[in-house]
Amino acid sequence: MTPVDMPADAPQPSRNANDRNAFDKGRRGLLVASAAAVGAGVAAAATSCSRSDPATVEVEVSARSVLAKLSTGGSPQANTDALDAAIAESTKVGADVVLPGGEYGFLGMTLPAKGRVNVRGAGRGVTTLRNEGTEPSVTAHGVPGGNEYASDWAISGLSLVATKKQPNLVGLSVQLASRFSVSEVTVFDHGIGVRHESSWDGGYDGVSVGRSGTGWQFPTTNFAPTAPLGLRNCSAVECDTAVIVENGVEALEWVGGDFAGCGRGVLLSGNETRSITLHGVNFERIGGEDLVVGDDTTGPAAVTLNGCRFLRVAKGAVSVRFVRGDALTVNSSRWTNYQTAVDQGANSGRLVVNTSTGYEVDDFIAANGGVQPEAVLYAGAGASALRLALDGASVLPAVVGTEGVTTKVLSGPGRVTVGDADFAIPPGVGCTAVVRNESDGTVRHAVRGMTGWFVSAPYQGAPRP
Repeated sequence: MTPVDMPADAPQPSRNANDRNAFDKGRRGLLVASAAAVGAGVAAAATSCSRSDPATVEVEVSARSVLAKLSTGGSPQANTDALDAAIAESTKVGADVVLPGGEYGFLGMTLPAKGRVNVRGAGRGVTTLRNEGTEPSVTAHGVPGGNEYASDWAISGLSLVATKKQPNLVGLSVQLASRFSVSEVTVFDHGIGVRHESSWDGGYDGVSVGRSGTGWQFPTTNFAPTAPLGLRNCSAVECDTAVIVENGVEALEWVGGDFAGCGRGVLLSGNETRSITLHGVNFERIGGEDLVVGDDTTGPAAVTLNGCRFLRVAKGAVSVRFVRGDALTVNSSRWTNYQTAVDQGANSGRLVVNTSTGYEVDDFIAANGGVQPEAVLYAGAGASALRLALDGASVLPAVVGTEGVTTKVLSGPGRVTVGDADFAIPPGVGCTAVVRNESDGTVRHAVRGMTGWFVSAPYQGAPRP
């Protein structure tokens, strides 16, 4: 064995003290290998062994990477050992873990509790890890009850598949993690594609889940809530449920992505679920509701949809169901082929719908009972009318349409006055009412001024038939 000699024109590794992938010159000089084995002399062969397992597992180390010695014909246990050895070596020398192209059976990969590792494959569909066990395909967990988080780690460029779809088998399990990145990863045939719990200041980019039970799960947690979290171009396709947020997620922003061919779309619940924003997300061919906000006992706060697309081939019943919660805002979104675009339940909070359109939509907004204070409901009527359906005792301050303002009508025997108590929502200055005296058929108009109501002289109504 001879020391590795670096060519004079070879790229030098970073010496930045803040670069977690940098390692010192002296350490690099300790790596030894046969020059014939490493070709130009920029790589070295090293060995690593676990304290609990004396078997020697070979890895290849270069100035920038550790190559996991995986085998397409190897046993799942052997490939798992090779992954563990490569990760252990990478944390020593500060290099990336590189997974070659091919499909490899394994039993799961666990990142160090402290994180600080970068695992990269040759690309989605090029590097495939096939889980033949029962543990998560990838686990990135910090230490509960301590101050040790799985921080500063990344995974990219690979596919995770399972030999058998098991209800509780997780593709990527993230818990108590921070400053992490998962990009260009696909997960197929798992019970849960991505399980994210109490992790923050990280993000997912180009992560696609398919043919799984639940695409993305954000479970109820006993730890601090997830906040913030960013997802970009992440999808769930042909899953039983695309996304489930149970509780404890705040400041989540989902930009782009596709929820298609799933049994149900996005289910949001939990009183500690707040500030959820979806930008430009495609909801297509969902079997049930595309989005459900709240459940029988809990409701999220401040949920916003911007520029989203909702599409059915066969006519859908309800697209967005607002069951419970405070403040659902929908802007510049489009619905195609639904009976109802947005259904507002009696126990829901404020609903704002602006500049959104629909085609082949029967009822754009269905407000099913209940007083909605501070509600703003807007449905512009173009070539395809968007009708607002009010079933039951829904009360709105005003409805503005092409035919003007519809005011409150009060009637009864001897009725000649109006007061604020006649309104479920306190009227503001400028509110109007029509007062009809059923005893003599006269009608009066009333306007709410600064100090009270001003009632006109009576108009004689048309003779009764």
